[in-house]
Amino acid sequence: NSLRGQMLRQLIPCPGAKTVDELCDLLEAELESGVPAPVPEWYEFSTVRFGPRRIGYEPCGARGCFQTETTDSQFGRCTRCKLVYYCGKECQASDWKARHKKVCKKGAQDRDKTEKVSQFISMFADRMG
Repeated sequence: NSLRGQMLRQLIPCPGAKTVDELCDLLEAELESGVPAPVPEWYEFSTVRFGPRRIGYEPCGARGCFQTETTDSQFGRCTRCKLVYYCGKECQASDWKARHKKVCKKGAQDRDKTEKVSQFISMFADRMG
């Protein structure tokens, strides 16, 4: 859902929202309050210029779960590939059985390659700049 993704990137939590109407209700409530959603104390803005970086809140990666990070809750991520975030151990375990174990190893390898390329590009950009 692109609206949900935009909201999460803008640090607007939307846990449990399953439809566009529910997402719009959350946006409308924020607009009516006149107060933007706060940035959580645990959130660190990314300084990464190239490659993987964290922007905004993450949704739970388990299929069928509509939880998202909020001001009060930061999700853990897969310790192997570090690409997928989960709201809890139950979602991580069910997703592992359903699909994640089939892609985790390859995801970790791809992440490592991307990080190496990112380091090279950053080093090159620093020398040029």
